[in-house]
Amino acid sequence: MLLVQDILMTTANSNLQNSAADIYLSANGKILYAYNRGDFNEIVVFNRIIHTGVLADSG
Repeated sequence: MLLVQDILMTTANSNLQNSAADIYLSANGKILYAYNRGDFNEIVVFNRIIHTGVLADSG
């Protein structure tokens, strides 16, 4: 396994506690859903470039 990218699930200036609890990759591999546990308790959605694996905020 090769690390392609390290990406934040929250804003960089946040002092709150959080960690990834679960991730799900869509069937077509284009969308990654990550559950953020801690002070946020939210689902973060990223677009994924298939041929590189790089993630981008779906914002």
